[in-house]
Amino acid sequence: MNEYILSVVGVVLVSALLTAILPEGKTNGLIKSVAKVACVFTIVAPIINYFGGDKNSKNEEIFSETVINSELNFIDYCSKISVENAKDELEKYLFEETNTKINVELLWRYEESNAQIFGTSYGERKVKIYKALLTANENVNEQKKQTLKELVIETGINEVEFVSGE
Repeated sequence: MNEYILSVVGVVLVSALLTAILPEGKTNGLIKSVAKVACVFTIVAPIINYFGGDKNSKNEEIFSETVINSELNFIDYCSKISVENAKDELEKYLFEETNTKINVELLWRYEESNAQIFGTSYGERKVKIYKALLTANENVNEQKKQTLKELVIETGINEVEFVSGE
């Protein structure tokens, strides 16, 4: 029952937020109508399932555990977006500091420890970027490679490796 109430409140809040953010215009009316239909459907769906559903499924919970899996998938998606943003910021930072175009691949995992500068926390799960793989688009001498490694380490990523650009 708690899940049902939370889903109704969530849909109502999202629709209220959408209608408040959207500017006035032709699409605003359409979005408001869709939001209203979504609210009504969310409220009525369990009732329809109860009366129109399978006779054996009446005693089952309204919401299944697939919601939890969806939430974990969403957290993984958000984690990947966070790492991708960190990658873009690191590439920009390295270019600004060394005037060298570097492609960066960040290796990450979930950890229980404190998140680093380029880390994000989701409850007990923390995204930890533990290694940066750097690929240069041009020839880079050993001194510049060392400078690039030091710059990456300053950001909190402790392992840095240069890989061939092939």
